[in-house]
Amino acid sequence: MHVAIAAWIDARRTYPGFLSVPPRPLPIQPSLLEALVTRQNPAVEADFALMANFVPRRGRPAEPYGPARALWIVHRETLAGMRFALEPLTPEEAAALARARTLLYPPDASGRPAISEKLLAYREMKAVVDRLELDRRPADEIEQAYADWLVLGFKSEVESALALLARLARRSSVDDAVRERGDLVEEALPRAGEVSFAPTYFAPLAAVQEATWARNAVSFAELRAAVPGELTGLGGTFLSSRAEGTCEFGHTVLELGRPWFSASLYEADDWRLAPGEIVSDGFGGAGRMPGYVQSVYVVRPQAGGGKGVSGPSRPIVARPPGDGPAFPRPGVVGGLRPGVMGGPLPRVDRPPVVIGPPRPVSWGSPVLRRADWIEQIDRIRKLARLGTATPVPSAPSECLVVGFGCVQLPSSPRPNPAYTW
Repeated sequence: MHVAIAAWIDARRTYPGFLSVPPRPLPIQPSLLEALVTRQNPAVEADFALMANFVPRRGRPAEPYGPARALWIVHRETLAGMRFALEPLTPEEAAALARARTLLYPPDASGRPAISEKLLAYREMKAVVDRLELDRRPADEIEQAYADWLVLGFKSEVESALALLARLARRSSVDDAVRERGDLVEEALPRAGEVSFAPTYFAPLAAVQEATWARNAVSFAELRAAVPGELTGLGGTFLSSRAEGTCEFGHTVLELGRPWFSASLYEADDWRLAPGEIVSDGFGGAGRMPGYVQSVYVVRPQAGGGKGVSGPSRPIVARPPGDGPAFPRPGVVGGLRPGVMGGPLPRVDRPPVVIGPPRPVSWGSPVLRRADWIEQIDRIRKLARLGTATPVPSAPSECLVVGFGCVQLPSSPRPNPAYTW
């Protein structure tokens, strides 16, 4: 059912991307969202970064904590492999740039660039117009000065050259790539115990207050209809069942921010990789980094939402229509068979894995020891390598991450053959 809920949330958003859903929803304690805002707990920040920075692929299950490397590692390695054009200009653009530079900064007797007479006249006349406007002189004086600026100050010619210089002289993306690569070197990353991570932020900050979350009561039929064809394989028996009922839940969408990642770098045409290597196919399906997670869908199950519904073992409330019993027969929830979200899950004989610090006895603020954090990260990685599903929590106070809104990177690299390489 979590696949259908994620698809229903995703269908009500407008963004140029695709939905990625984990095989099982990921538990998250609401108090951890506030800890992310205060940024007082590196362990919580590291865990959120590990969860939200897997590399998604269209049509495939999401792999938070999976065996693949985190986005910041793939991004860093890609930046290191970029080979930039010596001059990212076509011959025509190079000639136009040379003319603009000559008009603005011709060489002096020693061969060094100097300010041209036209640029000096432009600045002189501009200062006159600015001063007249500042002094609120009569309109006819300002109009005459403006006309002189057009003719005697070469306004159109100089501004055209300045615009061309700004557009072409700064086309190279090498500066941005070098800066981001420097921000992601292992020694520069923050650490939580033995784990390094790239800080990942979210908005709106109001999401820490559940009163701001949307409240929903959606029929099973509407949930099933929202699932795109590429994700039906993850829907289990819920999508193929004819069970009727209503699912009640609150939800929020966390929009992610990464100061260390610029998707625009992958739109540039002045770099390339080794022959045969691609970053993205442009559709989010293939390449070393076909997309990235833009948003996280967090759901709060509405405990006790239906008649007779009780007990902490139900991650999603499945309420049958009318006044019928909440449990038609033992082992079936809302008419669904065991193994479907909302019903009993297969037993996993391993310690539960949660997002964030190990679960304390009380549901107050979590207490974290470094040894606990390191052990938990190691356990997450081992479970991922073994392909073991993360069990759904039984505590009613937890929320669930049910899906991720992802954006595909443009087809890249796409080096311009007209540049000088």
